[in-house]
Amino acid sequence: CRTMYFQSEIKINPTILYFYAYLVSMNLNKKILLLFWCVLNASLVFAVSVSVDNVSYFSHGNVAVVGDGEKAEGDVVILDSVTIDGKVLPVVEICCEAFRKNYKITSLKIPNTVQSIENSAFEFCQNLQYVKLSDSLKTIGRDAFFYCNELETEIPNGVVDIGELAFGSCFHLRTSIPNGLTEIKPWVFHHCISMRSITIP
Repeated sequence: CRTMYFQSEIKINPTILYFYAYLVSMNLNKKILLLFWCVLNASLVFAVSVSVDNVSYFSHGNVAVVGDGEKAEGDVVILDSVTIDGKVLPVVEICCEAFRKNYKITSLKIPNTVQSIENSAFEFCQNLQYVKLSDSLKTIGRDAFFYCNELETEIPNGVVDIGELAFGSCFHLRTSIPNGLTEIKPWVFHHCISMRSITIP
C-alpha cells in the first residue's frame, strides 16, 4: 500500500515533458539527457514524501499517511501533520507494513488525527512495549499488532472494526472491547494470555 500512495501522487507538468522532448529532438549528448531525467525524477520523489525522525510520510490528495517506519528507533511520536510540497497535510493513516519487523521501537504515540491502522502495520515489533492509540481511531487492520508480545495499550471506544489476528500473540495485552465494535472477528485476541476476562458491550 505504500507503493500505491506513492504512485497515486506522481504528476508531471506537461511543459516539462515537452521540454524534454525538445531536448531529445536536438540530439543532445545522452549523458545530458540522462542527467535531466534523473533531476526530474528526484524532484518527483521529494514532492510527494517527507521523512522526519526516520519515519516517512506520503501525500495522498489533501491528507498524508505514514508509509515507512522501518528505520525508526526508541520512542516514536507520529506527527499530526506534515508539510509536503508546500502544503500542510493532516496525518490520517498508518499504512500496511509501515513498521513491520522493526525490533528497535519501544513505544509509540499516535496523534488523534489518525483514523486507520492498516494490515500488518506493526506486525512482529517484538520490543514495542506501549502504544498510545488515537482517540479518533476507527479501524485496526488484520495482523496490525500481531506478535507484539510486549505490547500494552488500550483500544479507544471509537474503534468500529478490528481485523483478524490484529492483537494475536500480544502476551501482555489487557484491554476492553470498544463500545462501537459490532463484530469480533476470528483470533483478534488469540493467545493474549494476560487477558483473564473480557466484557462484551
